[in-house]
Amino acid sequence: MIFPLINPFKNLGQVLTPEFKQTLCSRVKDLIVNRLTTMTEKNLKKADKDVMTRLVAGLKSFLLLSHSEKETAQIIETTQLYVSLRFLQCGNLEKRLKGLNDIRTMVERVVQVNKNSSKRKYGIYEEEESKLPPSEFLTPDTLCDWLHENRVLEIILGGNNHIEIVKRCGPILKFMAVFSNGKFDAQTVSLVWKCQMGKHEEMVRTVYNLIQEILPFLN
Repeated sequence: MIFPLINPFKNLGQVLTPEFKQTLCSRVKDLIVNRLTTMTEKNLKKADKDVMTRLVAGLKSFLLLSHSEKETAQIIETTQLYVSLRFLQCGNLEKRLKGLNDIRTMVERVVQVNKNSSKRKYGIYEEEESKLPPSEFLTPDTLCDWLHENRVLEIILGGNNHIEIVKRCGPILKFMAVFSNGKFDAQTVSLVWKCQMGKHEEMVRTVYNLIQEILPFLN
């Protein structure tokens, strides 16, 4: 692991030149982010998600040597999303579920940013206050754009769908319905509906329940 090699530099932050810190942080960031976001299917199946989470957390503290808190938050939260996306695209169901759960977690964190104004219309966390910290960089608009640009709903509901994934995607669909400014359109509704066509009875029931769950949030 790379962090035992670079951790000593964190304690020397006050004596290192800004140029050196910038170069070191940029190279370490590029190395780690590229590795995390371009893992092969074989790597994904062997990957330990908890270890990767600790790696990203370590990267965050390291980047603060030369980056502002806002710049660091942007790098970390964007990296977390792309790692989650790679897991969601994996052929292994357990990994896909981890990826989906991490995207749901980011949705919840983003909602916390403006929870006072959004809670009224986005009734997912009404009964129990979220214990997750709010996102530091992502906003509802930027997260909706990311979900749309990376075709996350198509990955969840498309031809390679799985009932366990579909069962758990409600919070993401509701988030998109409320905050996406028109991106939750007729094509998205059709995607949800087609998800159950020609499938077994349990999938049909799952999709009907999903529709009932998101219907109150559609304009």
